[in-house]
Amino acid sequence: MLIANKYKTIFAYCAFLAGLSVLLGAFGAHTLSKYISPYKLDVFNKASSYLMSHSIAVVLLLLLKNTTNLRIELWTVYSMFFGVIIFSLSLYLVSISELQSLQALKYFGAIAPIGGTLMIAAWFATFFYILKTK
Repeated sequence: MLIANKYKTIFAYCAFLAGLSVLLGAFGAHTLSKYISPYKLDVFNKASSYLMSHSIAVVLLLLLKNTTNLRIELWTVYSMFFGVIIFSLSLYLVSISELQSLQALKYFGAIAPIGGTLMIAAWFATFFYILKTK
């Protein structure tokens, strides 16, 4: 139970984010699709997809870090965690910017590359750290 206790909070947040991605995906498909363009709906769905996959990836990296001898650096886990939050949130906001009186939200697209860069850095660093594992 050492793993669960040591990283209990981030595991819980990942579970919340995964559930949120399902909830928002359903909201996009069943409600939002009536009010925004197909392109913006695709952006919204992309945010849900990244949120789910990277929530699972963070959990998997933590499990690998604590149950194998693979070198998984904690900064890469947090980089991926916060990167997907920044990235997905900015995509969600941009996608609903078509709604009346929410046009200013389109400017949040400018922060998506920050989240994307954090995720890319985490993936490539993890790749190199795993290769260096003895």
